[in-house]
Amino acid sequence: MGSIDVMVWNYFRIPYVYIFQFDPRDRLTEWQIFDEAVTLSIVWLINALFYISHPLWFGAENDSMGGVFDRSMYPLGLFVYSILKFFNPFMPFQLYHTQTSLLKSLKNVIISPFGDVRFLDSFVADVLTSMVKVMQDIAYACCYYFSFIWQEPDSLDINNNCDTAGKFYNPAIIALPFFWRFAQCLHQYYYDRRRFPYISNAAKYTLSYVQVMLASIHPEFTYLTFVEISEDRVGWEGYRVFWLLLVTMSTVYAYIWDLTMDWNLLHKACNSATTTQNRILRPNIIYPRAFYFWLIISNFFLRFAWIITLVPADFNPYWSKVGFAEYSTLIIIGELIRRFQWGIVRVEVAYHKHFDEFRAYSYIPAKLDNAKRADSSPSRADSAKGVLLEIGSMFALVIAIGTLIAVLIDS
Repeated sequence: MGSIDVMVWNYFRIPYVYIFQFDPRDRLTEWQIFDEAVTLSIVWLINALFYISHPLWFGAENDSMGGVFDRSMYPLGLFVYSILKFFNPFMPFQLYHTQTSLLKSLKNVIISPFGDVRFLDSFVADVLTSMVKVMQDIAYACCYYFSFIWQEPDSLDINNNCDTAGKFYNPAIIALPFFWRFAQCLHQYYYDRRRFPYISNAAKYTLSYVQVMLASIHPEFTYLTFVEISEDRVGWEGYRVFWLLLVTMSTVYAYIWDLTMDWNLLHKACNSATTTQNRILRPNIIYPRAFYFWLIISNFFLRFAWIITLVPADFNPYWSKVGFAEYSTLIIIGELIRRFQWGIVRVEVAYHKHFDEFRAYSYIPAKLDNAKRADSSPSRADSAKGVLLEIGSMFALVIAIGTLIAVLIDS
């Protein structure tokens, strides 16, 4: 997907290298990115082939955990290979020098709100919100292999142990990317002193954070979720109704934000100065008009489908009926397509704004934007003390909600 994004930006002459602040000497072309993706896919397919055919090569006695060379070694080898390829600069045929920008951006994201918030940093943090399933799989793999119980014969209980631990770390992993993005918005607000769009954007991620954490106790506390009406009929308690309303509100909020802020669409719908052809979109579109209408429609359905997978499987009462693995796989593929489409237009919007907003930091305002504020008397929002108080209050609220829900789960 990344190679297609780069190909589209190159075709429409969008200077993504400048927007992302890449080093032009180290940037990868779309074909180099595609080559890396194909290489990783081939390694994965070969690994999966060996995993499936393991009993034919080593016999059924080594097919389960505890054998001399059992099948669990193949995912372990793939896991180690992926870590070395991404972080080790000395691997053969490695393009580590091209990954330094991404690693630096990941560092800024992880230490939010104390790291820089360039356009690349916010872009990476947004992409991480679509990779929570990958992060969950990595956490499960660490639990599975670092425990070393998998080496003992007949130790299948380790699966149950990791599933039990997942009830605690899965909600935290799912909520973490939203918390990072929330912290970035507060960082930008501290330096720019504009409640809009930064506080409004932080509110969007706060809703997502809260609904994910509340989903963790969704069916665990059945007395909050169901109320028995008769022997054959079970009704909905107010807790479940509240949670579903929160999910709907969070998803609609994120969908509207995608259209109006990230893609800058629909702003000129009522502007008579806009040409009739682009009145629903915006006057400075680069891609074909049909592509934007496809984005508006597809993003709506993929947003609602993806939000369901953010509910941990252990806490979702529907997975046993629908089949979590099959549904989740399809929706994850759909989310990859949605995020790939989102990135194409997001960088286009940045291209239109980069002269004023994308220098060293994406939140530094232009001088003309500060003229009116410089002449006016400072308000509470403009004072450093007032800003810190607002930011501290929001942080305290979000952390308190997460702590309260963690205590409820533990109890």
